[in-house]
Amino acid sequence: MSDSAMLRMWVDRAARGDRDAEARALEAMRKMLFSIAQEWHIPGLEIGDVFQEAQIAAVRAIREFDPARGESVAAFVRKVVPRHLGHVKDSAMRRRAEPLADEIIEQAVVAATSSDEDPLDPTVLRSVWPFLTEAERRGVVV
Repeated sequence: MSDSAMLRMWVDRAARGDRDAEARALEAMRKMLFSIAQEWHIPGLEIGDVFQEAQIAAVRAIREFDPARGESVAAFVRKVVPRHLGHVKDSAMRRRAEPLADEIIEQAVVAATSSDEDPLDPTVLRSVWPFLTEAERRGVVV
């Protein structure tokens, strides 16, 4: 029996609730999933974490696979996993951008307090303005 036929058999069994077959299908896709994971750089995640996310997506793909669509299990997994990793990357990028608000505020406070002048003095406001403009450009609410 070919590898793709074996994978299809395990996925069919998994669809009937056989969790052992689901684990075997996941194991059969391990090399493909690792290959997909290596193509993704997600800030804050090591390759092992990305691989784990790929496995999570593959389990979802195994459970959602519909043979009536006319595509192979591997082709379906190759669509589902990158889509999932894209969402993970988007989420990681949003989390990575959040500290920028604190950084921008801190820089503005340092600029405003580094002077003995009144914080509302136009000279002080001009020193803070670039930080506030950058915050606005990045969509950070200050």
